[in-house]
Amino acid sequence: MIKKILLIIPSARQNEPSSFTVAIPTIAAMLRSHDFEVEIMDIEGYKKEFDDDYSIELVIQSSEFDAVGIGGMITSYKQVKRLIQAIRANHKNKPIILGGGLASSIPEDAINILGADYVVYGEGDLSMLNLLHSLNGIVKLKDVDGIYYKKGEKIIKNKPFTPIKDLDSLPRIAYDLMPIHKYINQFDNFFGFKKSITIPTSRGCVGQCSYCFRIFGKCKYTFNSAKWILDEVQYLQKKYGINCFFFSDEDFMLVKERVEKFCSGIRVRKMNIKWVCSSRVKNIDKPLCRLMKKCGCVHISLGLESGSQTILDNMKKGATVKDNENALNILRKIKLSHGGTMMFGHPGENDETLNETIAFCKRMNLDRQFFYTTPYPGTDIYNELVKAGRIKDKEVYYELLGDAKDFVINLTDWTDDELKHRKGWLQEQIKISFLKALVLRIKHKGFAMFGPQILYTIHGVLGDERCECGRTLPLISHIFGRQSDIFTLPDKSLVHGEFFTHLFYDNSDVIQFRLTQLDLDHFMLELVVGQNFMKRHEEQIISKLKKITKEQVEIEVIYKKEIKPLSSGKSCFTRSLVKIGGRKDEQ
Repeated sequence: MIKKILLIIPSARQNEPSSFTVAIPTIAAMLRSHDFEVEIMDIEGYKKEFDDDYSIELVIQSSEFDAVGIGGMITSYKQVKRLIQAIRANHKNKPIILGGGLASSIPEDAINILGADYVVYGEGDLSMLNLLHSLNGIVKLKDVDGIYYKKGEKIIKNKPFTPIKDLDSLPRIAYDLMPIHKYINQFDNFFGFKKSITIPTSRGCVGQCSYCFRIFGKCKYTFNSAKWILDEVQYLQKKYGINCFFFSDEDFMLVKERVEKFCSGIRVRKMNIKWVCSSRVKNIDKPLCRLMKKCGCVHISLGLESGSQTILDNMKKGATVKDNENALNILRKIKLSHGGTMMFGHPGENDETLNETIAFCKRMNLDRQFFYTTPYPGTDIYNELVKAGRIKDKEVYYELLGDAKDFVINLTDWTDDELKHRKGWLQEQIKISFLKALVLRIKHKGFAMFGPQILYTIHGVLGDERCECGRTLPLISHIFGRQSDIFTLPDKSLVHGEFFTHLFYDNSDVIQFRLTQLDLDHFMLELVVGQNFMKRHEEQIISKLKKITKEQVEIEVIYKKEIKPLSSGKSCFTRSLVKIGGRKDEQ
C-alpha cells in the first residue's frame, strides 16, 4: 500500500540563486487533500547545502517513503540522474515517478536512459494522483491519462489529461512544506525588494515560438481569476510578510479584463504591494500599463529576442520589430521599469540580421546581455536538429544544457569561433557608458526601482551571496585560498590529501571532506557527515587532527550547522568548518 510520498525539487541551476517553484508544492497539496502523507525534499532551496552528491545521498538514505516523485527542468538532467541512482541504491523497489519539463520533453529517455518507472507529462495534478491510485489497485494503469510507462520492452503512452479549466478549485499550494525563508529574502529575482516570491497565476501560452517548450501544449491557456490572485497575495502577505510578487506567467497581460479587475481589487482592498510581471510586446497597452503602475507594478519583462524581422519570423514570434519599439516607447513614456530578453544565433542569423539587431539596440538604447539560442528538447528547433542528425548522443547533449548563457551548439552557417566572435562584437557595439545608462534609467524607468537596486548593489559588494554581484568576499577566499592534493602542516611538513582519508571512514557512513590551504600556517577542513557519524565520532575526529598536527596548533570549529532539507524538519546531515593552524607558542 502506497501512503508516504517523497517529492523532490532538483536544483535548476547550481550557480544561480534559488528560484521558488510551485509545481511540486501544488502536487503535494493535491495528494495531501486525498490523505497521502507527503514530504518535500527541496534541493533547489537548499542548493548551497547540497553542493555535492554525498549530501544528496545522505538525505535519500534517511528518507522513508513508499514512492518518490521528481520534478525539474531539462537543466536538472545530471542531478536527476544522480538522484535516481541514489534511490535505486538505497530503496530498490520503490516506484520512481518523473514529471515536469524534463520528463515531459524527453519522456521515453526518462524511462530508458534515466531509469524512471513512470513519467507524468503535461499537467500533473490529477495524473499523479490517479497514478498513485493505480499503484494501490484502485484504477487500472491503462486508464490513467497523462502518463508513460514500460510494459515489457515497450513504452506505453496513455492519452493526455484534459486540462483543468477551473484553476481556482485546486487546493492551496503547500507553502508550509517549502523552506519559504530560503526564497523570500533573495534580492536577485526581484531587483532589490525584500520579502518577495514567485507565483504563477496561469498555465500555458498562446505563443508558437520555435525555441520554447510548452509543457501544457500548444496554444493552451488557462488562468486563475483576479479574486484568486488577490486572495493568494493577501494570504502570503499575512502569513509570511511578503510585500513583492513576481507573477511568473508567460503572459500576465494576455487577458486585459483580468488585469483590470486585479488592479481594481488592489485599490478596493487597500493593498500595499509591489509586483512584477511578463508580457508579450503586442499586449503592452498604455492605459492598462498606467493603471498597473498606479496599483503597484514596478517592472514588466518583455520577450524582445531580436531586432531583425527575419529572425523574429524564423522564431515564429508573431511580433514585429515595430511591435518591440512600440512596447518600449509606451513603457518609457509612463516611466514604468522594464527589461527584455535577447537571443543570438538562431537559424538564419547572418551578418545582415546581426547588423539589423545592432541598429535596433542603438536606436532604442538597449544594452542587453544576449543569450545563445539553445535548442531545448521538445522545441521546434530541437526537433529539426534531431531530424537533421545533428544530435549524435542525446544524453551528452542533455548534460550540456544550462541557462543559454554558455555556448552549446551552432545553429548558423558561421563556424563556432565566428559565432562567438560576432556575439562578443555585438555586445561591444551596443555597450552604453555607465553615466549614460544611469541617465537613461532615470529618464525611461523613473525612481521606483532605483532605491532597491542601489541597496542590492551595496549588499553585493559586501559579499551577500543572495545578490548576483554578491561574490566579492567569496571571490577573495578563492584568490587567497586553494584546494589542493598537497597541504602544508603548521610544522612546515607536506602531506598528501589522501593522508586524511583514513580518519574519515566508518563502516556505516563515509564522510566527505574538503581541505583548503589558506596560507603556510593555516588550512580549512570542511566536513559533511551523516548525523549518526558526527554524534559518534566528532571528538575522535578532533583528537586525530590534534595528533596529526602534533598538538602544536589551535583547532577551532568555526561553523557547525545541522541541515534539515526535508519538510518534516528531520536533520539529515551536519556541515562543519574547522580552522587548523596558528602555533600555540605564538599565542
